[in-house]
Amino acid sequence: MSIAVIAGALAVSAAAFQVLAAPNPDLDGDLNGDNRVDVLDLSYMLGRYGTGDASADINSDGSVTIIDLSILLTNYGRVFSAPSAVNLGRFPFAMGTGAGNHALSQAGYRSAFRLVAHKSGTLAKLHIKTKTLVKTSATDSYGWTTDGTYGRLKWVMYNAKPDGTPDTSSPLASEEFYVSSRASCTTAANGGGNEVCSLNVNRALTAGQEYYIVVSNTHPSPASNYFSTNHLWDNDYLQGANSRNERNAAAADNFYGLDPREVMVTSTNGGSTWNIPGVLPAGSVWPKAFPTYVAEWSDGSKDGQGYYSGSPVAAGSNVSMVYKPQKASTFTKVGGLMAASDSFTVTVEKNGTAVATAFISNGSGANIVEANLSSAVPVVPGDVIKLKAHVNASGALRTYYGDAGFAALMGFGASYKWYNEANSSQALSIAPLPWPR
Repeated sequence: MSIAVIAGALAVSAAAFQVLAAPNPDLDGDLNGDNRVDVLDLSYMLGRYGTGDASADINSDGSVTIIDLSILLTNYGRVFSAPSAVNLGRFPFAMGTGAGNHALSQAGYRSAFRLVAHKSGTLAKLHIKTKTLVKTSATDSYGWTTDGTYGRLKWVMYNAKPDGTPDTSSPLASEEFYVSSRASCTTAANGGGNEVCSLNVNRALTAGQEYYIVVSNTHPSPASNYFSTNHLWDNDYLQGANSRNERNAAAADNFYGLDPREVMVTSTNGGSTWNIPGVLPAGSVWPKAFPTYVAEWSDGSKDGQGYYSGSPVAAGSNVSMVYKPQKASTFTKVGGLMAASDSFTVTVEKNGTAVATAFISNGSGANIVEANLSSAVPVVPGDVIKLKAHVNASGALRTYYGDAGFAALMGFGASYKWYNEANSSQALSIAPLPWPR
């Protein structure tokens, strides 16, 4: 902040504050409630500096001091935009081809989850997948690998800036600990070195607001003491809004049960620059990874993207995916991820009776596909919907799992909202659309 700006603030007429709105609780320093911190707010504070005027006492310690001025100057120039409604799209969950890992084996590497709060409340914990126990390969130029040998995990929560990058000037919460010291980070849930690493957040969040969890490895010898963050992955790249730096909360092409702004972001230079899907150099492996996490709220509820890997359905398999809608809705399509060339008919059963069919088809590669149902299928809570099909080609459909750790957190199984009838802890890459929220 320059002396000229402060001098200008002193010259601002007090008439600008004759009608003072309540200070903005979402933006410290916005004293007149106009959703920005500017010369008007600074002028107002300087006019009350050294007094006990509560309207300028940002930290509520009883007096307007250098502390309040420092808070205002930190936020000077910022603009508050009310969060948008959460948009989780038409698909119930994320569908990919397997699992990928980002190794934090260099001091400058960052693995950043750009998340959108699905509800308002206090986020007690964020559970992420890590790999710490098994070293199996060297990292590539973007830090992707399948291994880990512990390390020191540091995470910091930030708001997202309008351009989609982390606002690292104002940390909201943080932790730092040796991975080996936290039981959840060292107990492999599936025997392959993949753990559910629990981060203690305890931060009030606002539904529809974007937040970052930026993870780094602060071990003094990161090349030999590191861990990887673990994610659901699509070898043929993500599609739609979650494959780019989407800034529109209302974007309609989000296919993964996530808000269109939720993405994985990396940095290789300590956050000087950020690699966001859709704005990367040619040849980059991004965008392939989904944010994989379970948000645990203080009221005991949980949400997120709990599947971290998948495997192909064998050729010639008869499959059945069960759905139990929680709200009244009408299904008009069937859709999902097909990861091989195939075509087949999907039969929709409602409470044991076949009521509609759809013919779905895919060419080469992994693609999101949709097909209209032969007739609309209205549903209410208590109905049981089954999607049945005969898969001709290996890998045309995928099964998804969250291992024992994420399955326990999310409640995956026969009592959950959906499950693969052949294995209730898993899901299949096919769903009735639109899925009711």
